[in-house]
Amino acid sequence: MPMMKRRKRNILIVLAVAIIAAALAFQVEVTPIRAAAPASQPATTRATTTPSATPIAVQSFAAFTYFETSCATCHGEYGSAYGDAAIDELNDTELRTAIHNMADGPGNAPVDPPKLQVLFDYHKAMIAKAPFVVVTKKESADGKTTIEGEVSPDASVSVAGEKASVDGHAWKVTVPMAERYPLNVSLGERTLERTIDN
Repeated sequence: MPMMKRRKRNILIVLAVAIIAAALAFQVEVTPIRAAAPASQPATTRATTTPSATPIAVQSFAAFTYFETSCATCHGEYGSAYGDAAIDELNDTELRTAIHNMADGPGNAPVDPPKLQVLFDYHKAMIAKAPFVVVTKKESADGKTTIEGEVSPDASVSVAGEKASVDGHAWKVTVPMAERYPLNVSLGERTLERTIDN
């Protein structure tokens, strides 16, 4: 077995044992994830904007609620028990496989491929300490559209210039009906820009 694979396997085993021990002892200390720029960047260049032309699809899968219900017992609130764990050393295939195996196994809440992709994206955002957002509901009536979703804790959300109300990881906003809605999410000095199509 190549040295790198053996190292990753050993790290995963140690991580699994540590998580199980912490869960059994009920002494998992939780701290919400906060965005932070790498220490190597000077304070004047820490702000990061992640623009994307890819619209966000409305989906019924609420990644944060799933994680808090099925994963947080072992991995901490919003993944806080990961700490500097080995998940950031996994490549994309290994991370996707680990999430799938945890959902099917200890999480006891299997997910289909589209939901697995959302959980994968959520974990990638956790690793990068970047904002993450999902849109879970959109309803239009009387010239107004109400949009709901989930977002990284402590983030702010605005849609079409209107500030959303955020409670924990849930957010909601009502805006005038439009063809497309600009979405802006800020977490610390990091910003994520997307659009929501009508």
